[in-house]
Amino acid sequence: MLDKLLILLSVASLSYGVLSDDGYDVIIVGSGPGGLVAAEYLTRQSNVSVLLLEAGNVSLQVTGGTDVLSYSASEGWTQFDIPGEFDNVIYNSENEAYRVDWIDSPSIWLGKLLGGCSSINAAQYFRTPNDYVAKAAWPFSVSQVNSGFDAVEKLSPYTETPSADGEYYLLEAFNIVSAALKDVGYVLKTLNDEEARNSKNGTFGHPPYSIKDGLRDSPAKTFYSAMEDRENFKLLVNSKVLYIQQTQGQATGIVYQSEAGEAIEVSLAEGGVVMVAAGALSTPQVLMQSGIGPKDQLEALATVGSFDGVGDQDTWVINEAVGKAVFDAAVVYASFTHSGMVPFLNTKRPKDAVAQYVEDRTGAWAIPGPVMTAYEMMEINGREYEFQTTVLPHGFGDEYETDEAYTLALLINNPESRDSISVDGNGFNVETNGSWYLSTPNDVAAMTAYASKMISAMTNAGSIFVGDNSGNGVDISSWVSENAGSVSHHFGGSCYTAADDANDAARCADGSFRVVGTQNVYISDASLMKEGTVNP
Repeated sequence: MLDKLLILLSVASLSYGVLSDDGYDVIIVGSGPGGLVAAEYLTRQSNVSVLLLEAGNVSLQVTGGTDVLSYSASEGWTQFDIPGEFDNVIYNSENEAYRVDWIDSPSIWLGKLLGGCSSINAAQYFRTPNDYVAKAAWPFSVSQVNSGFDAVEKLSPYTETPSADGEYYLLEAFNIVSAALKDVGYVLKTLNDEEARNSKNGTFGHPPYSIKDGLRDSPAKTFYSAMEDRENFKLLVNSKVLYIQQTQGQATGIVYQSEAGEAIEVSLAEGGVVMVAAGALSTPQVLMQSGIGPKDQLEALATVGSFDGVGDQDTWVINEAVGKAVFDAAVVYASFTHSGMVPFLNTKRPKDAVAQYVEDRTGAWAIPGPVMTAYEMMEINGREYEFQTTVLPHGFGDEYETDEAYTLALLINNPESRDSISVDGNGFNVETNGSWYLSTPNDVAAMTAYASKMISAMTNAGSIFVGDNSGNGVDISSWVSENAGSVSHHFGGSCYTAADDANDAARCADGSFRVVGTQNVYISDASLMKEGTVNP
């Protein structure tokens, strides 16, 4: 999920015509945080007409969502409103209607509903460090980026205490891990504070959440509510965009599939633009299906013959970077036991916690899972790695119900490993080479070094590493290799941007987020991120 401020910056320099019966000034493909923030910002200008299309349905209660649970029916809270339901929403066969169904991979669970993944994720909100601008050749200045964050937070503030009473809960794992981290020099910080986020190495803190008064407070609630009644805004749900109508990079409209299965055309007004915000794995597919992308992939789509938007070769935009350089944060999960740990199992819906929550939106059920975030930086073979630990108040996988267990999710936020998206028969393969995770020697060495340090820190402070089944010690390198490959859903890079003066010939989008080779097609999601940096 892209940091929400980036969309505010990307659209600031665009110009539009007045409202017109001949089409929309802006058509936005996808209602994730990128699409919603862009739509809200643009519709503040009453003479700009915006159409936002979402392939899925409504989500949170304020959007008209009605998918309530038996215990929340009297309040009207949907399963997406309730933070404690996070672990019960994804990878749940009963929720397949809310899952992106055009990505054929059982391990990938991306949201297809208003708000996208921000309506189903762990609701964490992190500001990027200032040096990300230089590291990623980001086309906006540090002051612009920080001003964007400030603007986002006026509509969508964050909190360390998601419970409506402002109290901390589920502190057992936090206290155990914090004691261990302090022993190796870590310092407690308020993670989004300017000093903390710009000096992250060896710090930890309570996760900042997009939760207010115990309910999810994500863009589908905050930004959508701010614009839903504006006359220049229109939302279409259950409307999957099939392709952009374009010739040699000049877009004139889009074609979407309605809930009834009809293909419907929507036109752009003169001077209008299309903004693609379908997510880092889906945006490249929309572009390729529209005749924008690598030549070999467009030829493959044309050969299939069922992709109407590809068009004739003389209409194509050859952009070899579309769908390339895709990354996800690498993660391994290390579970431990400790005599002072009391696990909290969200999938079991603890009755007392649920009852307390229904009463006044307080307690452990107002927390979506993570109870601590910690950061470390290491240089491995001349490359700086940014690591993150996310602490969970229970075991992981086969150890989920283990007594006295907690888990460290150990992440590389800026991995070297990359993969690509390619045509595969009548669809797309989003992991063409199977190389997202620890596919380079540097990444392997980095994760091994970090895991070794964190596991040692925990065991030296009295925890027992569950991965050491023999009791004789564990080979961390082998353990990392055996446990790598989990999807973290922190995707990016699939149409990355770079500043115009960065001389980056491999960039997919220019310094205004416009897809290279087009005149009026822009990107508005995590596809733009050249490197990972924070938990999105």
